[in-house]
Amino acid sequence: MQAWVTDPQVSQGIALREVPIPVPGRGQALVAVRAISLNRGEVRDLRQQPAGTILGWDTAGVLLQPAGEFPAGTRVVAFGWRGGWAQYRAVNLNDLAVVPAEVELGVASTLPVAAGTAWRALQACGNVHGRRVLITGAAGGVGRFAVQLARLAGAHVVAQASTSARTAGLETLGAQEVVTTLPANLAPVDAVLECGGDDLLHAAAGLLKPTGLLVHISGSQAQLPTLAPSQYLRFGLGTHLRADLERLLVLVAQGQLDTQIVWRRDWQRFPTAAELLLARHINGKAVLDL
Repeated sequence: MQAWVTDPQVSQGIALREVPIPVPGRGQALVAVRAISLNRGEVRDLRQQPAGTILGWDTAGVLLQPAGEFPAGTRVVAFGWRGGWAQYRAVNLNDLAVVPAEVELGVASTLPVAAGTAWRALQACGNVHGRRVLITGAAGGVGRFAVQLARLAGAHVVAQASTSARTAGLETLGAQEVVTTLPANLAPVDAVLECGGDDLLHAAAGLLKPTGLLVHISGSQAQLPTLAPSQYLRFGLGTHLRADLERLLVLVAQGQLDTQIVWRRDWQRFPTAAELLLARHINGKAVLDL
């Protein structure tokens, strides 16, 4: 099979190569990949990986053989921390979900990391109905899902993006307030979903109510704000996403969640997609079709 593997000898740091088809282990399924959704985080880190590594988190495709309760040919969305940038991948059964007939595979491929992160981070905040939720970095993949999911949960959504151009469409997704900075006189918030990196971390923390929670999704832990332990959560997506993916797929099928695909090409255009993501020229999701 073909796969995009890390290669420090080429300018993009990645090359299309012939590699063996993976053999699924116990509790895994073999998926023929039909669509890949790229995330800035995985693209950013590819040069730090050993040569020959197959990265790739988010995919959708069809099962090549029966696995668990799923027959061969089942359409699935599949997540894993590696192996997705390939024609075939082996994935854990607890990290895949059946894609409803109403949802196209490319659309489904956008969900695991970006929507899954937004979903789990919002769940960590508890009941946000009627509460003010600040989402920094709201123009990115995670942020755009977070805006929609927070609004569906009944929150008053304050969405922050770095420039006025990047704020485009956030009100349509459900944001009641859209800002490019976090002035100190902004009304206090009950929760912060930090999706924008370290630059606004301290400003966001300063807006948090004493009973609020800051969920630190992106950025480093180099300079953490001074918050009580009950006010701060360093988020990690983890695994076992099946139940979350099933819920998210229902929302997509019902038309309540827009996956915000703004760039979609054949997977041969992988290097172009990576460059655009790193330059923050894609406000939404990028999908590659196989």
